[in-house]
Amino acid sequence: MPHFIVDYTANLENELELDVLFGKVHRQLIEMQLFPTGGIRSRARRIEHYCFADGLGDYAGIHVVLKLNAARPKAVREEIGKHIFATLQAHFADLQARRYLALSMEVGLFHPESFFNSNNLHALFDHPPR
Repeated sequence: MPHFIVDYTANLENELELDVLFGKVHRQLIEMQLFPTGGIRSRARRIEHYCFADGLGDYAGIHVVLKLNAARPKAVREEIGKHIFATLQAHFADLQARRYLALSMEVGLFHPESFFNSNNLHALFDHPPR
């Protein structure tokens, strides 16, 4: 059930290679063998209105939320977060080397008592999560 949500400033539109990033993150999450493959989802949202620092430069920003089930142990969530953030840092290293870029990520939580979904993708994949 991990959801990988990327918010990015509009001035980055042609520099992100999001499909490549999503592929890296999905492979990494699948290799962990902790999640059903059919529940892994990624999406991105372009942010039109933003301001960074003094607001005078062509600053850019990427903020990612990786949403996980709150029932997973805290140590596991932290470990997953560290691995995914390392992937983000590697993916955006060249971009950060050539322009001012604020990169951040948080691990958000789905609480079982308040998260509802219907997903028939699970039937396509035969390996259950551990």
